[in-house]
Amino acid sequence: MVKLAPGGPFSRERAFPPEVLKKLEEKYDLDKPIYTQYWLYMKRVVFEFDLGPSTRYADRSVNELIATKVRYSMTLGFGAMVFALLLGITAGLTASLNHNKFLDYAPMGMAMVGVSVPDFVMAYILMIIFGLSLNWLPVAGVESWQGYVLPCITLGFVYAASISRLTRGGMLEILGQDFIRTAKAKGLPKHVILLRHSLRGGLLPLVSYLGPASAGILTGSIVVEEIFLIPGIGKLLIESATNRDYTLALGCVIVFALLILVFNMVVDLVYGFLDPRVKYE
Repeated sequence: MVKLAPGGPFSRERAFPPEVLKKLEEKYDLDKPIYTQYWLYMKRVVFEFDLGPSTRYADRSVNELIATKVRYSMTLGFGAMVFALLLGITAGLTASLNHNKFLDYAPMGMAMVGVSVPDFVMAYILMIIFGLSLNWLPVAGVESWQGYVLPCITLGFVYAASISRLTRGGMLEILGQDFIRTAKAKGLPKHVILLRHSLRGGLLPLVSYLGPASAGILTGSIVVEEIFLIPGIGKLLIESATNRDYTLALGCVIVFALLILVFNMVVDLVYGFLDPRVKYE
């Protein structure tokens, strides 16, 4: 599919001489039929775990390029998820424990804002306020941990909004169950009822959401990395598409797909641990 895009890895404003172009295509197996190229690529990926050489960066393999960039994307994704969970669960618990009160309406109002505002708009708002006006945080680059703050908030805010709504809904359903009323009748403290009896069941809808959320954070990082000039896999993927670097583009997509599969598997395992009705053989 990537080869359906116009141009090629060696398309330049100033074209290569025909003999040079022929040698380059032979080096990267681009002179072979497309089904042969596909077979050679899949054989190398599956049996050798080799994503191939980059056509843009001479003498650099895709494995090396991704290995140098993956830590930036993983740090951004992990920070965004932690921020989303902390803010979302806190807001959702506060809203559920203050049903139909101000502390219910205020967090849910912010959640509506978070769901409605696109991440690239949120990015520029945060850059203007905290970077240019207050001069508290850098607006580009990740030379220090401060450089991750605005990108993590940008990427995690929309998911914090959804997490807060799911947490509120799940907790309200659990708090209305008979066993919660029985626990209250026994005179158990509120924190014991919340932590021991309510939280485990109330967070089940949230756990189901974490799989798609992880995928969204990974793919959403492409835009955020470009805005904040973070040298992660997302930025590498954009460059590979622009440069028609076939092997690098495919390698980035494969890494994203593997990470999404791993995160979804972890979510399934956690769901089975939290919900005793789910049994795994």
